[in-house]
Amino acid sequence: MRITVTANTQDVIFDLQSWPERLFHRVDTALDTSAQMIARDERELAAKASSTLTNSIKVSRSGFMQRVVGTPVEYAKYVEHGSKRGGNPPIQSLVDWIRNKNMTPDDPEDDLADLAFKIQRSIRAKGIKPQPFRQPAFEQNTDTVHDLVKRAIQGAWHG
Repeated sequence: MRITVTANTQDVIFDLQSWPERLFHRVDTALDTSAQMIARDERELAAKASSTLTNSIKVSRSGFMQRVVGTPVEYAKYVEHGSKRGGNPPIQSLVDWIRNKNMTPDDPEDDLADLAFKIQRSIRAKGIKPQPFRQPAFEQNTDTVHDLVKRAIQGAWHG
């Protein structure tokens, strides 16, 4: 007594040939979704002296199955990691920040430049405390990213 198992060779070959394309498409889509989720959470977590940093967080395609979540804003690294004492931010940047925050000097004889100078002196003496937004956004999405990619691979395999 014998049992013979055969496969429709043409169908198997077709499935095997089309699998890489399905895989790449599904994983690529999962990466798009993942990067957008991380960017969304970065925007939610970022310090908001103004909307410049928040609005600058974008997703870009950097290569084959690669995405970058980033910002061109130079001060983002100081928001994320803080700074040691000794820094010297430009007075005009501080004046702009003061205006965005609608702050006024405590001393009526001081103008915004005086207040900016006092803030600059404080930063020089104490540094800036970190306000992480990038690493926490990545960490809170890690499991979901892994799950999306895993499901994309499974979905490509199953058709």
